[in-house]
Amino acid sequence: MGGTNERWDCLFVDRIDKEGKIFLRKPQEFGYIYIDVNGKPSSEFKVRKSIPKSVGNITGESNEKKILKAIAIMTTLNKNKLLSSSGLILRAFKGETPFPGLQTAKQEVLGQGLRIQGSTGWIAYISPDIKYYSVVNNRYLGEELSNEQTGIISECVNVIETKGF
Repeated sequence: MGGTNERWDCLFVDRIDKEGKIFLRKPQEFGYIYIDVNGKPSSEFKVRKSIPKSVGNITGESNEKKILKAIAIMTTLNKNKLLSSSGLILRAFKGETPFPGLQTAKQEVLGQGLRIQGSTGWIAYISPDIKYYSVVNNRYLGEELSNEQTGIISECVNVIETKGF
């Protein structure tokens, strides 16, 4: 996922079935991924328009670094609630719409969504015991992230918790 219209959010999971398919809570419950000006998680913003260039020990703008930074942010901001949940999904989307023009956001077409198929992706799953997994086929639990990636995320979470962004 990349591009100028990139956006990020996270959602709480209801359950994962025996085939590994992930189901979200209904109604959807968003986690925090945004910090307001007072340095507190903000529930007013469900979506983060971009990921900072530097978060904790992770700097740079490659896709992998953006994903690791987003995972660290959502882990830190949702840690207490995550421990008593069924997990959290990191989602990224480019914000593209199938209709050109300025009125796109106001259009409501019966049976047709306002996003281009394939422009939204579930990227990672965080379990209640703070383990990180990839998401495959946009809805299924994948493999656990490597020890190197998990270590980078954990270091970043520790830095955010002690020093902030």
